[in-house]
Amino acid sequence: MTDIECKDIIGLLRSDFGSLWSCIKRGNTLEIITPYVYPNKEFVSVFITVRREKIIVSDGGALSDFIEASIDDVAFAEAAMSKFSDNWDIDKHVQGSKSERIFYFKACEKLNLVTSAIFDVCNFISSVASASELAITEEESQERESFRAQADKVIKLAAPKGIPVSYNRKFPEIPEASFSAVATGTSKLWLIIYVTGSSLKYFQLSLSNAIINFEFAQESPLKNQIAKKITLLNNQAIGYQPLQLQHRREKLENVTPDVLSWTERDKLKDLLAA
Repeated sequence: MTDIECKDIIGLLRSDFGSLWSCIKRGNTLEIITPYVYPNKEFVSVFITVRREKIIVSDGGALSDFIEASIDDVAFAEAAMSKFSDNWDIDKHVQGSKSERIFYFKACEKLNLVTSAIFDVCNFISSVASASELAITEEESQERESFRAQADKVIKLAAPKGIPVSYNRKFPEIPEASFSAVATGTSKLWLIIYVTGSSLKYFQLSLSNAIINFEFAQESPLKNQIAKKITLLNNQAIGYQPLQLQHRREKLENVTPDVLSWTERDKLKDLLAA
């Protein structure tokens, strides 16, 4: 076998797995666009070539590219790859010496086994990508919950007597915003947002969320009641990387000058008394 055509494959795929498959011939390679998706909603493609009388079904290096671009916990992703490659009997090929690119593949010798190999490679890609994304999501959830619990206690202790504090607060006057904590005086509001992140990506999102929510508050009917807009920023989080966050921090400080690092939390008493 020296070559393979879309017509040789696509009928088998649709017969075995349904109609949501398509094929594009690219030189001596077939790209199969599958119904499987990455966590970023992009469709999974696999690539078929014939080498030394064997049919090779490969991810085309796309999985390692996805991990590098999207996943911060690369060690976990690599562990997931190892586990799922055993489950689906997937091999890997490392291309290049200076800039390595990893291809995951499965080989077979007969055309009637290709659909099974495609199925295994697709499930491998989907399993690794989903597991890696889930791991980061759980890690981020734990980071937020841990920092929230610590910050709630600090806010409670810092608030002056007679000034009640509520947590995870929303206002009907600011329907698109929520605040980590709100201290309420007779005619004043102290709005507080916690910023943290288990990775740079999540820390950037948290900072952006603070900027937007404070802007919503400043444009709302409550703007004249707002005494302070306070950001409590976790500068001990793994995702806190000051150089990469500088632009967003400057934008936040344009919205409110009261940006406190976690290591400066003792200044909260003064801000809440003002």
